[in-house]
Amino acid sequence: MSTENGQKIQKAIRAVCNMHADVSKLLVEFSNLAPWPCDSVFQNYATRDLTYNVRLGDRVWMPDGVYRYLSCKSEPTLIEAAMVCFVSPRLEEPALILARLKYQDTEAGLRTVCKEWDLWYLFFDWNQGWEDGKPMNCSVPTPDNDRIQWVRAVHVPLYSVTSMDMIRDYLERLRSHSAGA
Repeated sequence: MSTENGQKIQKAIRAVCNMHADVSKLLVEFSNLAPWPCDSVFQNYATRDLTYNVRLGDRVWMPDGVYRYLSCKSEPTLIEAAMVCFVSPRLEEPALILARLKYQDTEAGLRTVCKEWDLWYLFFDWNQGWEDGKPMNCSVPTPDNDRIQWVRAVHVPLYSVTSMDMIRDYLERLRSHSAGA
């Protein structure tokens, strides 16, 4: 016989699973919104640094966030990226970050300058004064500004996004006034 608390937890787990499925679709569809032929910087990986160990310590089995970075084939250091942040004490609800970034050219390869959690740090650590839905030219602190030339990004609560057309509109606003352009 189930308990009321158990039923509530099961309902919450189902909601989180549904959210993850929807976010997966969002990341796949995001690839179709690139304005140019592109490559995924991190192939089909969407997160990293998860623990698999039974002893969690201060870590969780659920990802803090997921990401998708697309590089322009003709200008590989130009990136459009999406990140969904799930878990942070500073979040009231899951957040979507969309960005257009220009990385430094390097002979060592794009993945030496483009890092999976750049949008996370951009949002939580490097910049303040975010306004939901308002694109902003972001600052990048030293030594990271040796990797990143410029960033323009927008943050919105995940559940305020009701269609891919909304994401397309946010991306168009980022593209029309790119920080370094």
